[in-house]
Amino acid sequence: MTETHRLGDFEVHRIPTGRWKENCYVVHHSPSGDQLAIDPGADLEAIVPVVEAGGGTLRHILLTHGHYDHVGAVADLSERYGVPCHLHRKDKRLLLHAPMYGMRWDKKKVRPIKQFVTYEEDASFELGGVLLEVVPCPGHTLGGVTYGFGAFAFT
Repeated sequence: MTETHRLGDFEVHRIPTGRWKENCYVVHHSPSGDQLAIDPGADLEAIVPVVEAGGGTLRHILLTHGHYDHVGAVADLSERYGVPCHLHRKDKRLLLHAPMYGMRWDKKKVRPIKQFVTYEEDASFELGGVLLEVVPCPGHTLGGVTYGFGAFAFT
């Protein structure tokens, strides 16, 4: 079940996905139509209608970390919208091994992700003129991050 929260010009949609109910977020900037997806887990069928309902352009796919349950829909979203995913360079290995981990731990097929970009600690992204800051939070994984975005933090 999707939850939607509004803050100013932004709508944040929380979409629980997969067996573990991992939270995918789709953030929509109403005036520009620009959108981003954070941690698109296992259920592409639940994520695409939210992106399509926004009526705008998906600009970014961002990962808080590279575990398979957070990346299950990345390959399909990336190909569908022509957008690479972004993750901290220290989680590149996890991302590349997501198909193996998905099959081993969940008997879930995770498609290999071909379009991705790694970044360092000082990365930032923009949506609707608002800066999205990358805050390194190693622990759960070496490349785990939090995205600070106005009054929201995505972990």
